[in-house]
Amino acid sequence: MSITVYLGDLGYYNDYNFNQPTPLNVAYVGRYLKTRVPEARVELFKHPLQLLQRINDAPPTIIGLSHYQWTSNLNLKVIEAAKAANPATISVLGGPHWDATNREWMADFFAARPQIDFHIDREGEATFADLVESLIAVDFDPAKLNIDAWPCTLFAYDRDSGIVLHNSVGAFDRMDLTQLPSPYLDGWMDKFLEDPHLAPILETNRGCPYSCSFCAWGNATQSKVRQFPVEVVVEEIRYVATRSKNPHKLLYLADANFGILKRDEDIARAIADSSVNLGFPKQTYVYFAKNTNERVIRVAELMKTVTSMSMSKQSVNDDVLANIKRSNIPHEQYDDLMRECEKRGIQTFSELIYGLPGETYDSFVKGVIRTVRQKATRVAIYPLLLIAGAENYTAAHREMFGIQSKYRVFPRFISTMEGLRTLEYEEVTIANDALSFEDWLRIREFHFLINLFASEVFSDLKLELEAHDLDYATLATRILEDKPAWPATWTALLERFRRAAVEELLEPEDLRVEYDADEMDEIELKFPAQNYYYYAALACSRKTVTELHNYLGDGLARLFPEATEGALPSVRGALSLCFDRMICYEDFEPRKDVAYSADLDAWTSDAEGNSLAAYRLEQPRAYLLSAEESLRPRLDELLSRGLSLTDAVYKLRNGYIGYRGDVVFAYWRTVLEHAKAIVA
Repeated sequence: MSITVYLGDLGYYNDYNFNQPTPLNVAYVGRYLKTRVPEARVELFKHPLQLLQRINDAPPTIIGLSHYQWTSNLNLKVIEAAKAANPATISVLGGPHWDATNREWMADFFAARPQIDFHIDREGEATFADLVESLIAVDFDPAKLNIDAWPCTLFAYDRDSGIVLHNSVGAFDRMDLTQLPSPYLDGWMDKFLEDPHLAPILETNRGCPYSCSFCAWGNATQSKVRQFPVEVVVEEIRYVATRSKNPHKLLYLADANFGILKRDEDIARAIADSSVNLGFPKQTYVYFAKNTNERVIRVAELMKTVTSMSMSKQSVNDDVLANIKRSNIPHEQYDDLMRECEKRGIQTFSELIYGLPGETYDSFVKGVIRTVRQKATRVAIYPLLLIAGAENYTAAHREMFGIQSKYRVFPRFISTMEGLRTLEYEEVTIANDALSFEDWLRIREFHFLINLFASEVFSDLKLELEAHDLDYATLATRILEDKPAWPATWTALLERFRRAAVEELLEPEDLRVEYDADEMDEIELKFPAQNYYYYAALACSRKTVTELHNYLGDGLARLFPEATEGALPSVRGALSLCFDRMICYEDFEPRKDVAYSADLDAWTSDAEGNSLAAYRLEQPRAYLLSAEESLRPRLDELLSRGLSLTDAVYKLRNGYIGYRGDVVFAYWRTVLEHAKAIVA
């Protein structure tokens, strides 16, 4: 009997997303299967429509899909199509979206998904190969399988009895990565490297020695860090560099803690050499080791032209860190490392999560302020998600900390693909024993302001505040405390934002796998990313922009009472630079000429962080403020569909999410003479 296996790591495709990773995960599964079952015909897929077409042409014997919370409903629709084409097709899901601690949860999972025959937990290569070999032995009749021979990572379901089928004592050995063939060097990934929507992803090691309660990474790969041969990794870097058609020249590293191993310096050097000599990568997305040390800094320094260094904290509250089983480096050491990174020219970013058990509104805001004042290049904050496979997803953890949650749509995972009318949901913590829902909403408003003031538009304000020992996170908190003084337009905007933050939250019974065709036309605007939607709303109202500018400029002394009298004029000057750079779509101009009495290029590149006042010029200098050329035609095309201006600008911004900077809201600023020389 011929055996056809279709494996997919599916994604939500759209015209403007060039940041999806190649399907390396299922490629490893398929490549390893061929070493065990060489007669199997294995085909790999990323684009759902291509897989659906292949299913229609030739239904497979087995279909296996990688399963995450951002592909869950998409997977169901594809497997449903496979079962419709051939009911005998055997379906397998594999991945971290799985709560192996809860039999009732697993039974509900299978009962709600009659399309699914098997689920594989943790590493998939060996378990999937075991399953295929076992199915061959019983002529692909799952009812004849011997459960006592199953590895502990394989799960199924008896629909007659409602019992989860699982061998909890089954043997499971982690992969010897030195024996796992490279799907890149074997040519298996060539067609995906040719796809400009995809960026190559490399795995140099597996395993995470940490057990953070909010993360499923350690559970999926187990704690021991195992290594792919370094010579293979280096050759893969060269291979993808010469073949990838990704327009952003983006590379992903799939490691949980890059820099944790001594040999990571060699890999970082190979990436840097490839960037210089082969022109790829120009950007690298990587998770650096959780606890930064000198080796991690050396690795980051080697790669500083293609990436920034993550110095993620999640929280600065020691009690919260204990609750989530996270141990950060001491605060004083963190300060020293930040200074060292700044000295070596390494850009840094930090991540903080709100809604963690034990974190209050005040403690979270203080943590953000502290992190911003440590001068990380970027500070990203996120709500706490409950992810199946992570400890915080379990009933015991929720009960221990009084965690309350609701669902909301993933704005980035809404189908615009013909015939696929589905989207994905995330479960978000909205309250716990230390944080009320009202305070969670206050943090949502704070989050919006942090996104605003940390954006490219307000980069000049950030610099000038730092020059006077002030910061934009403190500004955000004081704006929220200054509500009686808000201008009417700003009050209306934030009231709309708060209502939207409540209305986007869904109960489990509200979740739908599929929507009607007419609903899909407006679904992105029904479930937008609120921070970006209300940034768009601001940028579409000249009155709101002007009143916000006036409110901030007039209120600086009140919002920053600790500021010296001499600091305020320079901060106001920097604020004006920001509002000049903000694109206002109500009267959109592709370019503007503006004169400033300061050497702005010298100021923004000043490593000492001096005030704008130190760069005053005797004669004004002309600057060109120019918008991305593609904005105007793309905006006109969106408006021609009958969208409101705010909806059109939001869709414009949503399409540019990724590695393009803040091009939708910010003008690029260039000395006018330089701009003329470039054009000439």
